[in-house]
Amino acid sequence: MGRITSGIGLVSGINSRDIIDQLMQIESRPKDLIQTRIDSVKSQRTAYIDLSTRLTSLRLSATSLKKTTTFQSASATSSDEGVLTATASAGAAVGSYSFQVSRLVTTQQAVSRGFADFSNAKVFNQPSPATTTITVETGGGEVTAENALNDLNGGVGVRRGQFRLTDRAGNSSIIDIGGAVSLQDVVKKINTTLDVAVKASIDGDKLLLTDQTNKTVSNLVVEDIGEGATAKDLGILGNVAATTITGTDINFVGRSTNLDLLNDGRGIRHTEGGATKEDIEFTTSDGSTFKVFLTTAKNVGDAIDAINTAGAGKVTASFDAGSNGLKIVDNTGSGTTTIAALNSSKAAADLGIEGAFTGGTVTGADVLTKLGTVSLRSLNGGAGISLGSFTVQNRAGTSTTINLTAAKTIKDTIDLINAANAGVKAEV
Repeated sequence: MGRITSGIGLVSGINSRDIIDQLMQIESRPKDLIQTRIDSVKSQRTAYIDLSTRLTSLRLSATSLKKTTTFQSASATSSDEGVLTATASAGAAVGSYSFQVSRLVTTQQAVSRGFADFSNAKVFNQPSPATTTITVETGGGEVTAENALNDLNGGVGVRRGQFRLTDRAGNSSIIDIGGAVSLQDVVKKINTTLDVAVKASIDGDKLLLTDQTNKTVSNLVVEDIGEGATAKDLGILGNVAATTITGTDINFVGRSTNLDLLNDGRGIRHTEGGATKEDIEFTTSDGSTFKVFLTTAKNVGDAIDAINTAGAGKVTASFDAGSNGLKIVDNTGSGTTTIAALNSSKAAADLGIEGAFTGGTVTGADVLTKLGTVSLRSLNGGAGISLGSFTVQNRAGTSTTINLTAAKTIKDTIDLINAANAGVKAEV
């Protein structure tokens, strides 16, 4: 019996599904190509948008470069906002500043006596042009002075830390001045230490340590601890078989000495012309003249650089190591060097160099007062006083003439009076 067979249809054995799928893929290939192009264009569009955004940001940033204020802006940060906060206005000097916080701020109120007639009483009563500003300050006017540790050693200051003090009885104590603000704080810290019998005092431009044990078991010793340099900066490092350690000079003018520190904190008075007029005119031995602008000077180093730059080698401004004033050397000869004020400026006088000098070298007057006292030039509202001789008669009827012409400070005056043995004692 014969069979009928077929090569088509569902029972043909041919994988028709795959054939159909492949045919459909072939038909859809143009569509896939178009979709790929669409995706590529979208990616490019996204990239162009991102580039446009970045260029817009760059344009805005570049626009700010045209503004002067962009280069004058300043900001300040504090390492401990809980103790001290800081802000900086435009044009603030760039730098890092260290503050020793003695105490946190507290509320305080001060009330003046007022006026008998507050409607008509004159605040300004002087010829034209009258002063148009009032400055209100608290404190000041004392005949003693506090000396900040940061101002010592030519403005470099004193590094806070600990040092070991050993008296001649062999007793030792660790003196910690980590919280000290002034040199007077250091003196008080030493003098209130119960473990050693050593008295600290201020002697001119240095510290003086005096053993009070009347023993000779040990030397009088001051030494820094570890890598510290506190005693060194205070000028009292020592190991002596004596009752006193006389410190080294720690109160002198240096490049870092702030100009506002000079003249008992009165600083230097600039020209009334502000930023457009010079303060000082120099006339050298060879007749050359040049002018110096000091309005922007912040410290002694700035003032020295301004003089040397304007002088262009004709004079050399400097200071002797350990001195309390400036020195000007006239490099053109040993004739007369004249340093005069310009535009009502008092800067030359306040720097101690105003006047006419011969010999080629100008040794400026002291502009940094000795530690713990006030210059006589600062009294009477800055007008100063000139001392002469006077006679003291004590209650025993003895008269003594005391000459005070050599005194420069309140401390000098007191010392001269007490040294005269007039039967009276002067003190503040």
